[in-house]
Amino acid sequence: MKTNQNHNIQATPSAWAVQIMGIALTLGNIILYAMPILILSIAVGHWFPTNYLLEFIAIFAGQIIGILLVIRLERYRIRTAAQQAY
Repeated sequence: MKTNQNHNIQATPSAWAVQIMGIALTLGNIILYAMPILILSIAVGHWFPTNYLLEFIAIFAGQIIGILLVIRLERYRIRTAAQQAY
């Protein structure tokens, strides 16, 4: 019995497309990581310009928030890719 297999063919991205997607994901992760640091440090620097300890704590908190956001995004991306593979 012959069946039409055209609907099972999936287009594979080219090597350039894979590299561009990888670069875009890397830049997106860097931006996602850096934004909480910038937001917190600029806000604290504006409201408390002479309190350097508070500025250091804001930068540290921004780093923690940023890395948690990146980890969450990467977990979601890996889970989605694994579900599409099956």
